[in-house]
Amino acid sequence: MSANSADQLAARSAIAHSASRASHVPPGLIRDIDLRGYEAQDPYERLAALRSEGRVFFNLTYGPMSEEAGIWVLTRAEDIRTALQQPEIFSSQNTVGFSRMIGETWSLIPLELDPPTHSQFRAILNGIFSPNRMKVMEDGIRARAASLIDRIVGDGGCEFVETFGRPFPVSIFMQLMGLPEEHTDQFNAWEYGLLHSQDPAQQVMAARAIVDYLRALIAKRKVEPADDLTTFCVNARIEERPVTDDEIMGMCFLLFIAGLDTVAASLSLHFRHLAMNPADQARLRADPSLIPNAVEELLRRYAIVTSTRLLTRDVEFAGVSMKAGDRVLFSTILANLDPDEFERPMAVDLDRSPNRHVSFLYGAHRCIGSHLARRELVISMEEWLKRVPPFRIGRGREAPVAPGGLLSVHALPLEW
Repeated sequence: MSANSADQLAARSAIAHSASRASHVPPGLIRDIDLRGYEAQDPYERLAALRSEGRVFFNLTYGPMSEEAGIWVLTRAEDIRTALQQPEIFSSQNTVGFSRMIGETWSLIPLELDPPTHSQFRAILNGIFSPNRMKVMEDGIRARAASLIDRIVGDGGCEFVETFGRPFPVSIFMQLMGLPEEHTDQFNAWEYGLLHSQDPAQQVMAARAIVDYLRALIAKRKVEPADDLTTFCVNARIEERPVTDDEIMGMCFLLFIAGLDTVAASLSLHFRHLAMNPADQARLRADPSLIPNAVEELLRRYAIVTSTRLLTRDVEFAGVSMKAGDRVLFSTILANLDPDEFERPMAVDLDRSPNRHVSFLYGAHRCIGSHLARRELVISMEEWLKRVPPFRIGRGREAPVAPGGLLSVHALPLEW
């Protein structure tokens, strides 16, 4: 059997599996939409168009693994926000599944935990990324941004993702985590394989490589502690008990994947917008005080995260009957592009206020690193616009938004 035939057989099997699970779904609510294949169209336009399918629908396929097939899709910001505030119904347990990829059972902590256990771990991690700690780090973050920009500003152009968009946030996080800078390229390759590849085999290989590396680092920190986040996780205590090895792995793995990718992905999208919209770029140069609000608007317009939840019981929600065990998709992109929530949602309005975006999710599982992410995004834009002349996409070049677990721009050629 050819690889293509095997893939088609697996896809048909997944759809059949989903259809059997959807026996409780009214036929008019069932769809079979490719939620991951964005190559032929801008993913933001494509996802925003899902609103036309109705307030909620049940899609037969989602994700590369058959057990993830079949999922409810909420298309309204109000419903998404309401559901995210009810973790007792919409559970986060076993919803990402990186450990399952490699035959293990640990959870991403605190992402795949529900209250009250989630709250216990959240309490010990909150201090690491508190606003006060971010203020202490600000001078170092700004110096790192300035150093990277000064290396390239005289070149008349750059490949943004390679020279700044990824090295800037990744270097900051690697220092926090206690990861050696000389391994940056390898870490980035694993991160890409896990979060951006459409190939399940590549995802599994990346997950295993990351776990093996972190397991060795954790073992080292148990006997050679350092002033880093890995040591913090190793020495953490929950209600006076030491954390288990699985809990340490769950915290470290989540910090690793979040720290190496999310801000880099957002930077690529934000600077792509500025390169393609010279009027917005000029306005921020003329009045840098607008940059914090601009970052919030760019976070809204170019959200990157889609997450899932698992229903703990039968429930009536968004006007439909959902069953215990059903999966529900929460797209921050759909929520942020809801015209009932935001006037002209596809437009970037640097003056938009209020801006109730959910790019960092909402409720108990709101992103724990949001304060660090905001500081990095604001500082990078301030320092870049201060040092680099007006810039644009390189002539004859393109910078499409790439599909994957997190939306991003894989290559952003700029010239100035």
